[in-house]
Amino acid sequence: MSNPPFVIVEKGAPYEKGTSVSLKKHNILIGRATTAFHPDISFENLLISRNHCSLECHGGDWVLCDMGSKHGTTLNDKMLKPLCPHPVRNGDRISLASAVAVLRFLESRERDRTMSNTISQLVANSRCAGSSDDPITVDEDKMELLINGRKIALSVKEWQLMALLYNNRNKVVSYEEIKTVVWFERNLDYNQVPDVSPEEINILVYRLRKKMGKYDKLLRTVRGRGCVLEI
Repeated sequence: MSNPPFVIVEKGAPYEKGTSVSLKKHNILIGRATTAFHPDISFENLLISRNHCSLECHGGDWVLCDMGSKHGTTLNDKMLKPLCPHPVRNGDRISLASAVAVLRFLESRERDRTMSNTISQLVANSRCAGSSDDPITVDEDKMELLINGRKIALSVKEWQLMALLYNNRNKVVSYEEIKTVVWFERNLDYNQVPDVSPEEINILVYRLRKKMGKYDKLLRTVRGRGCVLEI
């Protein structure tokens, strides 16, 4: 394949931020590596399934497909239905398992123009993502919430909600997106989002607030819209 597209790893061990991976095959498997199994793009985090998702080329057009992963795949923050291919375009953001790994799809003709800008932006983002002075930070590779440097134990769904809000801090995250990311395994309702009651969301928010201690007011609900983590 001449002049193939590529992905830039924005986050996900063992890759360094800004690592470029050329898509030289027509079928690229993305997943978690084990001793005997190595996907084309391999991550280490246990939330990522071995066969998590794939990038495939059909007639020159690329599609992304979740392979039935346990913790889901999102394309531009929209959760994908398992085994349903979705077209990917230049600049699209691919996120695995509540953003423990993030990739950016770029077409080859954009490479020279965007590579330096993209890497510069990743460096800038890593500098402003959270400083040592912030009372609340997260380590997404280790799935840890840190409050003033102290590790706080979270359940899986508490972590998924915290990671989602932290990655979108100071922005209102809609209830629909919360349902899609945190309760992705649920059957869909008539609006095509996971069937989750308001009480379930309220209980999860309450539990997360309790673990935030004196910083509980940083997690705020916006009536009829969603939640926001104000840092």
